[in-house]
Amino acid sequence: MREAFELNKQFILGAVGLIALILLVLPLAHRLDDSLDDRRPLYENRSEMASVQYRHLAQLGEVTAATVEPDEAVVVFPTEDGTGTFTAAPDSQVSVKPVDSGFCVRARSVETDEVAPWRCWDEGVDPLMDPGYAP
Repeated sequence: MREAFELNKQFILGAVGLIALILLVLPLAHRLDDSLDDRRPLYENRSEMASVQYRHLAQLGEVTAATVEPDEAVVVFPTEDGTGTFTAAPDSQVSVKPVDSGFCVRARSVETDEVAPWRCWDEGVDPLMDPGYAP
């Protein structure tokens, strides 16, 4: 009987320790999640601009260097369905620079200075299929 009591006591102490650890880590996890949520529009803007530039490069063989300010719309190349147009999010500044083999895109929050860092894609590499590479 005494052995069963000791095992139960160890189990209860272990469970309480595990719960305490989870409670300690939970605020950190929430902070990290909030940080990622704040930057999500930046990554979406970077991806959208990369996709427009990819189509432009595939169709016309060139990249349009640009810096698009918050809420600004820019026609990268004219299309009937408007797929060659990019509009930056209200807080995002999106920059594009041509490189020898393709292009690089970055997005930055003008309010918080959060950044979706430069990502580059070579000609013929679809940003929807490939995450690109850091310059």
